[in-house]
Amino acid sequence: MIKDALDTLSSGVIFANKNGQITYINSSMKKYLDDLNIRQHNRINKILSQLSELENTDRKISKNDIIISCNDKTLNFKVKKDYSSQSILQVVCNDISEEEKVIKELEETTNQLNMIQKDLQNTLRDINNIQKEKEILRLKGNIHDSMSQRLSILHCY
Repeated sequence: MIKDALDTLSSGVIFANKNGQITYINSSMKKYLDDLNIRQHNRINKILSQLSELENTDRKISKNDIIISCNDKTLNFKVKKDYSSQSILQVVCNDISEEEKVIKELEETTNQLNMIQKDLQNTLRDINNIQKEKEILRLKGNIHDSMSQRLSILHCY
């Protein structure tokens, strides 16, 4: 009954004993491994080494995660070791394609917002420069008018 429940999971699961011999692999994990062209072995270390060769290192989540992109899918293989009395090694695989898509959209939106922010900063700097130039022109006009008045008064005397 437990095996049936594990086989209905969308997550792939492998259990191995303390010697690394696989004791259980569910149907989802078999499908994920087939999609990646990884032969199913009876030893977990062989599967993990093949997964590591396919790993997408620029998307590392933690040292126990193996991220693989394949066929428009992104798979996260999480390796867990149970340090209880039996030392069972467990590998769980989840399809994180949707999460990756959201992350990429967020990165694109962040980049666009950064570009807009830079444009706004440049526009603000230009507006400040224009205001300074207007103030300088106003002061020049005041000085010119003041000098003209004084020269006119001086000319009358």
